[in-house]
Amino acid sequence: MKKCYLTIIYQTKSEQNLLIFIEEIKSITQFKNHEVENYNKINNSYKINFSDEIDLITDSISYSVLITNKICDPWLIFLRNDEQEIELIFNKEDISTYRKNSFNPIIWSNFLIESL
Repeated sequence: MKKCYLTIIYQTKSEQNLLIFIEEIKSITQFKNHEVENYNKINNSYKINFSDEIDLITDSISYSVLITNKICDPWLIFLRNDEQEIELIFNKEDISTYRKNSFNPIIWSNFLIESL
């Protein structure tokens, strides 16, 4: 078993857009748990933490790339082979692309898989 985390900073004035976005991400990732809090460093922003325990059939790298690629790109990838962990970080840039218009308000994101 492994623990997966996806943290997203999402900027919107609409709570309805936020709720729709959360459901879309849960649908993509199949993560069961999420928490939302205001992110005060950026106006009208929220920090959303998704998490779940998964039993990976494929390797962590492939799984991470497949999931994050369904949201946006590019992602920086950090491998920790000795700990069998992977971390991906997204920062909104001019070259960023999003898979859905509702994902455009993503400013920053972090995807992490760690062994239990």
